[in-house]
Amino acid sequence: MGLLFGCVCVLIGAFIGLLIVSILLRAAVWITNKCLGSSGGSGRRRSSYEDEWDDDYDRPSRRYGSSSSGGIPEPDLFKGMGITLLVGIANIVIGVIIVFAMVAVGGGGGGGFGGGGGNNPFAPQPGVDPAVQILANCCSTILGFLIWAGILTGLLPTSFPRALLVTLFLYLEFFALGIILVIIAFVIGFAGAAGGGGFR
Repeated sequence: MGLLFGCVCVLIGAFIGLLIVSILLRAAVWITNKCLGSSGGSGRRRSSYEDEWDDDYDRPSRRYGSSSSGGIPEPDLFKGMGITLLVGIANIVIGVIIVFAMVAVGGGGGGGFGGGGGNNPFAPQPGVDPAVQILANCCSTILGFLIWAGILTGLLPTSFPRALLVTLFLYLEFFALGIILVIIAFVIGFAGAAGGGGFR
């Protein structure tokens, strides 16, 4: 029962995480469209027949959202969660490769899945030179950025330069969210320390 409860908690946590990132992704697409001076839509592609119909009968363009406005299609929540899941899987694979390469180059004997760092390239790997660790962290960040942009290019869909801009705004949102969480944790910790001191 304990294992089942743990699995359920992990699945719920993963669902909430995917949902949050999906909301942030949609916001990043919206911000990008505003910066580019265009508007997004549902991402529905029109067929050549529909294009000809529009030419012949002057059908209102607003019914097709981004197809006529030139904006990046804004993903719905479930599509955003799917994109986030694919990016996460790709990052895990890349992370495993980087860890093994880092351990091989750095001469660490305890890295990989058996070491203290696991398959996280940002975690310190036993016996690995710090310079190699920093290089691996930089490579992981850059590759993660490019993975986001590449998957967004194919699945939104949009052009690669625009996907890079969406990814940039998404990373800025991650950074801002991290700062907010740190501030909240600091305030809660400070309030708890002050409250605990008051009872002494």
